[in-house]
Amino acid sequence: MKIRNLAIYLLSALPLGLSSATYHHEFGTIAEDGGVVSHTFTLPAGTSPLSVINAFPGCPCISVDYPKRPLKAGEPMKITLKYNPERQKGHFTKSVYLRLNGDRRDTLLVTGTVKRFRPRVDKSKYAHEYGLGLCLDRKAIDFGAMRAGTEKTLTIPMANSYQIGMELDLRPAGRDSSMLSIPYGLKLEPETVSQFRIDIKVPDNAGTMAPELYVRPVIHGVEVDSIPVKVRIIR
Repeated sequence: MKIRNLAIYLLSALPLGLSSATYHHEFGTIAEDGGVVSHTFTLPAGTSPLSVINAFPGCPCISVDYPKRPLKAGEPMKITLKYNPERQKGHFTKSVYLRLNGDRRDTLLVTGTVKRFRPRVDKSKYAHEYGLGLCLDRKAIDFGAMRAGTEKTLTIPMANSYQIGMELDLRPAGRDSSMLSIPYGLKLEPETVSQFRIDIKVPDNAGTMAPELYVRPVIHGVEVDSIPVKVRIIR
């Protein structure tokens, strides 16, 4: 049997409790880059000792801190729930399921709205798409005029327009690909702008014929459209 949500499954497997309650807190609007927010719930005191047997957060973005010792009769229980909004967006509803002694089950519920801090990629600037979210601000990488035996480095702006992270390799390609050098193993966060460095070394014996050069992007193991590389060799 495939279990999608372990917390809900474990909770449903517990015997029906003598009592149960849901406690709710509204965070309102919070910033994605504002750090962890928290709220402390106070559960009412019981007429007998009270202890938490297990707590099941319904999401990795939620953590919970509760007393590890049994509380005396009449002593209220304070439980702090923390929510990390990083990489979250829009309205959220998150829960922590509690199993307490005496077959009691309670639910802590927090709601709110996360305001994005990452700006969306400006498609008017990064207008040239090469596939799977990779965008550049140019149709080709142009080194201009170079003499034989010289080297040059360019820094090329790029963007990931997708809402998922990107693992990117940029591989030299073409008949004269040995002239190019590009770092491997680039990573881009969702909807972010970055850059990469590309080096070219023109051989000492290079003629004036235009080299055949490309950059072949590979994203998550999939090749997308190649990026032309231009250089004009002069004597």
